[in-house]
Amino acid sequence: RGDDYASTYPVAARAAVRIAQRSGASAIVWVSSTGVYGVTDGSEVTEQSPRASTGASNEALCAAEDIILAAERSHCRVGVFRASGLYGPGRDPAERFRDAEALRGRLGHWVNLAWRDDVVSAIRHWLQHARTNLGSSIASPRVLNVSDGTPLTVAECVRLVALADGRTFVPPAGDDGDAPPARSNQRVRIEALHTLGWTPAVPNMNAGLDLLGYSRLAIHAQPYGPQSAQIRRFLRDLAALSPEAHDTVCEQWRALRQTPAFTRAERTLGETMVRANREAERDAAAGPLLQMMRIDAVTEIPSQSPDSPPSLDPIAEPALAALMALVLRDVLPDDVFAELVRPLSSIV
Repeated sequence: RGDDYASTYPVAARAAVRIAQRSGASAIVWVSSTGVYGVTDGSEVTEQSPRASTGASNEALCAAEDIILAAERSHCRVGVFRASGLYGPGRDPAERFRDAEALRGRLGHWVNLAWRDDVVSAIRHWLQHARTNLGSSIASPRVLNVSDGTPLTVAECVRLVALADGRTFVPPAGDDGDAPPARSNQRVRIEALHTLGWTPAVPNMNAGLDLLGYSRLAIHAQPYGPQSAQIRRFLRDLAALSPEAHDTVCEQWRALRQTPAFTRAERTLGETMVRANREAERDAAAGPLLQMMRIDAVTEIPSQSPDSPPSLDPIAEPALAALMALVLRDVLPDDVFAELVRPLSSIV
């Protein structure tokens, strides 16, 4: 803490290297911060993203990382772990997100969290890999982001804390989104740890608040999650589509689904659904939609066996893609959301 970064981080890094060299250690682990990226526009960062040596703290963090990375030898592997916002027992993040008004202008900014014990687990996992392959040609990653892999907007964190407290969640109105980030505004990916087969035991803030002992009753009471009102409105407007609009949607869908951009968006949707722990909301929303899309197999397709599964209206696929995007609206990147709802953007 404080402002004397230059005499703290690099000095400690040099001391760690000396201890490792004199003790004959087979590995050095250094815990750094995802703050070294300094991204403020909400974009994704990976281990390959450039660092931003701006400000005393970042310059000291980067200098310490360089000291550790330069210490690697054939008999001693090094690992720099860039951890995102740590939380867990004794470090409750809820207070930071209770006052929505104090966060005005930042509700659309991204937050990255890491459960304390998951950081320890990631370090142990890497150490096992490094020691197993010491002296071999199999290299362990030297730089690793450590996060839960589920970036959330500040607005989503405010919602989760309100529901965890048992309070009625009212989205703050009139957020202009132009306040500077309190720390950074980025979405941290954890590719290096994924390649080693590591996954976090606490994959999102929702699960973390549960472990910290908060009530989940209010969250479970919302069948469609934070977008319940929007989903109900979407289903209503979908049922009211004119025949002409129906055909236009189906035509746009046939062209869209073959594009690389949509394929990437669909993959991101699936990954985010799991990371954000929204499978229950997905299932709750899909049921009414698929019921709406059923075509009576006996009257519409007489030759089909009555025991066959019911046929679905061709609009079911684009409608389902848009609906799932709505389920995850608060945690999906804007470009991914726009791609998924494109054929039905007029009613989303």
